[in-house]
Amino acid sequence: MKKRITLTLFAALLVIFPTVAQQKPTLREEVVMKKEFKNPPISARPKALWPWVNGNFSFSQITFEMEQAKQKGMGGFDIWDVGTSVDEKKLVPPGPPFLGDVSLQGIKHAVEEGDRLGLELGLISSSSWNAGGSWVKPEHGAMGLFRSDTIVTGPAEFHASIAFPEVLKKNDEHKSLTQLDATTGLPVFYKEVALLAHPINPDSLLQGGNAVVDLKQYLNSAQILKWNVPSGEWRIIRYVCAPTGQPLMIPSPKSNGLMLDHFSAEAQAANLDYIFKRLKTVLGTLKNRSLKYLYEDSYEVNSAVWTPLLPEEFEKKMGYSLIEFLPVLDGFSVGSKEATERFLYDFTKLLSDLIIDNHYTIGRVLSEKEGLGFYAEAGGPGKPIHNVPFEDLKALGSLTVPRGEFWNKHGQIDKLQIVKGIASAAHI
Repeated sequence: MKKRITLTLFAALLVIFPTVAQQKPTLREEVVMKKEFKNPPISARPKALWPWVNGNFSFSQITFEMEQAKQKGMGGFDIWDVGTSVDEKKLVPPGPPFLGDVSLQGIKHAVEEGDRLGLELGLISSSSWNAGGSWVKPEHGAMGLFRSDTIVTGPAEFHASIAFPEVLKKNDEHKSLTQLDATTGLPVFYKEVALLAHPINPDSLLQGGNAVVDLKQYLNSAQILKWNVPSGEWRIIRYVCAPTGQPLMIPSPKSNGLMLDHFSAEAQAANLDYIFKRLKTVLGTLKNRSLKYLYEDSYEVNSAVWTPLLPEEFEKKMGYSLIEFLPVLDGFSVGSKEATERFLYDFTKLLSDLIIDNHYTIGRVLSEKEGLGFYAEAGGPGKPIHNVPFEDLKALGSLTVPRGEFWNKHGQIDKLQIVKGIASAAHI
């Protein structure tokens, strides 16, 4: 608390810690509390999201709004390049691309005005949300595990190639941004994961039997599979890691790009390196300026459940290979029910650890190295609104400052109350 305890907080301490509260504050502490209650420090003043709609801004309006914020007692803004969700008549023209040369001049002007006025600024690190942009390479975009199934009946000899899985054409309501090779029609980046055979039990989807066969050894140099199929009905499954092509949510018209692979340390490092270099072209050092932090909105990468190095990371952290358990991700069991459940637990935990370590923790470390904080809504919203595959308390605890959100519209108030977890993480 460092002698900056407010009257409100002091009253709460009276209730929670009555024995401690009996110690009357010194005269100096009372003076400081009363002074800061009447004139709160910047850190205690309200701030607001500051939408630069479709990327538009003007220097004079930036100055006017920041001076008004200062006059009305606010602490500052979070600059937010964002598109329009409601503009049927297209009244808002397209502005410059986020972090392009013109956009950077606007950010520079806002930071300089913040320096002059004693306000604090944050910068949402992508156009709209969550993380990513036009600079994200295909190998650093959100990934999925795609599969193709070939059903065969044995005993028989199988001698053929296995089809490449079909990748997403759309992601939710957005067209996929997956780049395809003009010659092959395949994604410009993909990684083979496994070629397996798994026995089918038609009576129950969740009882596929125990025997999973790794077929990689039966592939020739031309990637033709030659395998003597045992008795029974079998699934031959080709698993491939490929981009989902998920774009940013509502970017400004000239700022669309891939959503980032949150499981990849390499992707986050490349993403932040680009952002820092662009900012420093107009700001020089980022230390001791009114720009205090980068900010990420809630995680909404709904289709991403994979990353290129996931098999290696799994074996390193869990001590066994996940390859033979991949059919579990398709709804089958492998081995016993207990083994299947333990694998699902390990897989879910790994996803959580990878995002926390490789996105949020690295985001904080790299940002703080540049003199900035790293803030994020790393606590949700989870199901049923979005798939959030990580432990929220641990994720929130890895940040410089945790944030949440709450809404009161369209009957969503119960589903979008991302407050308690954030408060708990802050206390812990």
